[in-house]
Amino acid sequence: MDHPLGEKNGTDAVRHADNMKNGGDWFRFLEIATGWAVITPWYMHEVTGIHKGRRMADCTRIIQRCELLALVGPTVNPHSEHNQRVAQRAGIPVLDLTDLGTEPPELTKGVKQLISTRAAKVIEAAPRRGWMPSLTSEQLDTLKKLRRTAHSMGGPGEFDKSVALLDRFVACYEAYKRSS
Repeated sequence: MDHPLGEKNGTDAVRHADNMKNGGDWFRFLEIATGWAVITPWYMHEVTGIHKGRRMADCTRIIQRCELLALVGPTVNPHSEHNQRVAQRAGIPVLDLTDLGTEPPELTKGVKQLISTRAAKVIEAAPRRGWMPSLTSEQLDTLKKLRRTAHSMGGPGEFDKSVALLDRFVACYEAYKRSS
C-alpha cells in the first residue's frame, strides 16, 4: 500500500502527521475490507526514523515481491509515482484508490465490492508474472516426462505434491511463453 506523507519538518509537519494517521487508517481499512496481507514498509521506516534513502530502496525491493500495489490517500505524490513505476516495470498491477478520499470511506458492502471489482480488473489486465527460467523444448519435455513418471509411481497420494508442483511449473512456463 502506498500513501503520501509529506515532509516531517517545516511547513509540511501538520500535513505529515495527518498523513501518518490517515495512512494507518487506510492500512487497517484495507486489511478489514479485503482480507489482503497489507504491507506498508514506508510507514515503519517513518516511525523508526530510518533515513529516506534506505526507505526508498527497501520499498522498491518489497514492491517487486508484492501481488498488487494499492495507491491510497488524497493524491499521488512523487514517491508514489516512483513506486507505481517500480510496480509496473515488475509487471505488478497497480490499484488506484485515491479517488476514495484522504481518509478511508465508511466500510460498507458496496465499498468492499467496489475495491474487489477494481482489483480484479487491474489484476486481469496485468497478471503478475513470476521469474521463469529459459528452457529449451527438450527441457520442457523432460519436465513433462518427470511428471508422468512421478504420477505413475508409488501408491495413491505418494507423489501428489510433486506432480502438482510439476503441473504448476509446466503450466506457468507454457503461459509465459504464450504471452512473450
